[in-house]
Amino acid sequence: MKIQIYIFLILTLHILNINANTIHVPADIDSIQGGIDLAVNGDTVLVQPGIYYENINFNGKNIVVGSLTLTTGDTSYISQTVIEGDSSGSVVTLKNGEDSTAILYGFLVTHGSGTGSGPYISDPKQGGGIYIENSNPTVNNVYVVSNSLDGWCISQGGGIYIEN
Repeated sequence: MKIQIYIFLILTLHILNINANTIHVPADIDSIQGGIDLAVNGDTVLVQPGIYYENINFNGKNIVVGSLTLTTGDTSYISQTVIEGDSSGSVVTLKNGEDSTAILYGFLVTHGSGTGSGPYISDPKQGGGIYIENSNPTVNNVYVVSNSLDGWCISQGGGIYIEN
């Protein structure tokens, strides 16, 4: 009986993953956000080494966004796969109820400037590198470096800001 249950679980998991796709950046699409936009829950956006000048938002999708560290285990890809925010807001945003299956894996996240117009209490700058709100994502093997906030009154989480 235990063997039958085990086989049933394995087959069920396999069937659930049959429809999962891998979107390759830049081979399939030239930006990480473009890959996210194409993805549906369960998909993987696999990013080749390079510098990607963009700010990404998972937009409520429970997907995996990873560098080659994800598939090879080689951590040298972390510093070779850069999401460069160009000081135009939070580099990575997860704020639409993403759960633990929303995964950011194996990147260097840099030069973010936070979400919000700041510097006032009513709208502080938050999360220069990574901004997480009302979500429970998984973030692994991510270097958060040289992010900042420019608010003089209230600013929170130059590197990472997490709320709820």
